[in-house]
Amino acid sequence: MSEPNILLDSLLAEAGISHAGLAARINKAAATARRPTRYDHTAVARWIRDSAIPRGDVPEIICEIIGLKIGRVLQLQDIGMARTSGDDFGTELPKAVDQAVALWRGDLATRSSP
Repeated sequence: MSEPNILLDSLLAEAGISHAGLAARINKAAATARRPTRYDHTAVARWIRDSAIPRGDVPEIICEIIGLKIGRVLQLQDIGMARTSGDDFGTELPKAVDQAVALWRGDLATRSSP
């Protein structure tokens, strides 16, 4: 079983975007580009829970959607959807740092909630 995608989950929380909201935005962006999709909140939950990566250019669309909302450019690594081979040991430390930051932000958000 894979680890949850806490990077995507943390960025969605930071952006204030729900699972259903992200799915709707993806569907709208894909329809505009004449590549219709039919994602819903359960697909987004699966991407987070199972660290699943959607097909095609949907991860890039996710980067654009969240990046616009939080005001910075995101890469696939930032949302935990970089497609890498199992032999890529050089990215372990940056991944660990990104996950630690995501957990820290999540803890901060939880503490600051009423």
